[in-house]
Amino acid sequence: MTSTTGRLNNLVYASINAACKPAGKHFLTGGTCKGGIARQCMIFSNKGFTLIELIVVLALISIVLFFATPRFQNTILNDSKKIISRWIMTTTRTLKANALKHQKRYAMHIDLDSGTLWTSSEETTTEETEKTAEKKFQLPGDLKLLDVEYPGLGKVTTGRADIFFYKENYSQAAFIHVEDDEYHKMTFQIEPFLPGVKIFDEYIEFEE
Repeated sequence: MTSTTGRLNNLVYASINAACKPAGKHFLTGGTCKGGIARQCMIFSNKGFTLIELIVVLALISIVLFFATPRFQNTILNDSKKIISRWIMTTTRTLKANALKHQKRYAMHIDLDSGTLWTSSEETTTEETEKTAEKKFQLPGDLKLLDVEYPGLGKVTTGRADIFFYKENYSQAAFIHVEDDEYHKMTFQIEPFLPGVKIFDEYIEFEE
């Protein structure tokens, strides 16, 4: 995309120079201006630009924006996916490690209605629960939770779903399904005996 934008920019400069030359004007992308200061500058004659010249420039600028806008949108979308991916991967590793280290069960809680996720342990006190509630992870605004699926147990589509991590160094198997505002789906697979999380850029289900 960078090389394409660069070529388009060069085309803009070349077109302006070509359009300006007959009218006695020229466009410089760099060089030496008055006082010996090197900078970008544009020198015009008193005749000004013609309507055709302005139309050509505006058309070329529109082409540049046409290619640049989708890239900007994809950057925002990718950032949202990176945020949720980072949280799920980091939290899964942490919960599995803590369950084994402290020899007690931990849980990842997923509120499908509010789009929030948080964690707890089986010995969590009321005070700790309140503190955890304040630190709930909120899904980015352009993403939503579709469901949480368990093998042989079906899907939870509303309310709260829980994924447990046990002191014997394994967890429940589960799929967490997420969708963005353009209906692109993602699947996060939590596996019982692996510390990592598999990520699929599509909707994956357990085989029946």
